Amino acid sequence: MLCMYTPDLSGLREQLLASAVKVPPIEHPEYMPSGEICIADPDGYVIRVAHWGKAEHEAWEKRIGGKT
Repeated sequence: MLCMYTPDLSGLREQLLASAVKVPPIEHPEYMPSGEICIADPDGYVIRVAHWGKAEHEAWEKRIGGKT
């Protein structure tokens, strides 16, 4: 699996759909509340694209002992 982040997940999804890429709806799991999509490439590998939002950033800083 490859995981990537984007500042505009909904915009990226719309662009992929316009390019005829099969893209599922954006999901908002507990570990990524700002959203993510999972796409399988032609070989079956999973590409996860997530929006790294404020909630994720603050949780990450809290885990590493940084500012919140």
